[in-house]
This record gives sequence, C-alpha cells and structure tokens, in this order.
Amino acid sequence: MKITIITADKKVIIDGYGVTIPDLNLPNIWALRFDTATGIGEIEPVDKSQPNYSIDSVEDYKSIIEQAIDLKKQQVSQYEAALLAEEQRKLNWSYKRQQDYGTWDKQLEMIYDKGIDAWKDHIATIKTRYPKT
Repeated sequence: MKITIITADKKVIIDGYGVTIPDLNLPNIWALRFDTATGIGEIEPVDKSQPNYSIDSVEDYKSIIEQAIDLKKQQVSQYEAALLAEEQRKLNWSYKRQQDYGTWDKQLEMIYDKGIDAWKDHIATIKTRYPKT
C-alpha cells in the first residue's frame, strides 16, 4: 500500500485514492510518503530549511490512515449504492415497457388485426408512459 499524507491540503492518498480529512493536523509535517511493501518512507517538514527524513513505520499515523480507509470505504459504498439505484431505475422503465409491449406474437397479431399504425400508436403510448430517464 502506498500512502501519502499532505497536511496543508488535508488529504490522505492511499494507492491513488484520495480522501479529505478536515481535521487533519500534523504539526511540522508538510507531507508524508510511505510504501508498506518496502517499509520505506519519508517525511517532508514544513520548514524547508530542514531536510526530509526517512521513516520505516507509519505506526504514529495509524489512526489517520485508518480514518482515511474508513472514509474511502464509505465513499465507495455510497458510489456503489448510487450506481445500483441508477441501474434499478433504468431497469424499471425497461421492464415496464417490455411488460406492456406484450410478446412478439401478440404484437404481430395486433399488426395483422388492427394494422401497423395501431401498433405504432400502442408502442408510442407505452414509450410516453415509461420514458427513458
């Protein structure tokens, strides 16, 4: 896992996915970068006259990282729920249209018995009743 914390922006980025933590406050740290695969990281101090220094653990920042992971999970869950709701909405009009159209043999029977214009009117009425939204 690659972790970046940018204090001034109040951002925590984990494996390329960033979340904002409004109360993020790490005094004297401008940015933190850490790779859990290698166990290598560095901290960039706010004071630019100070050199960056290496770290081999993010244990001191564990609560911030866990908060970011929780926020990420919430955002992904909300996004997935929104996608599912949109998909359900789309399926809803499609399903309703299919039910009202009737089977192909019934539609062909309508065309044969009442003519193509009656069938077109029937289809147009259903499309108006269940618009693609």
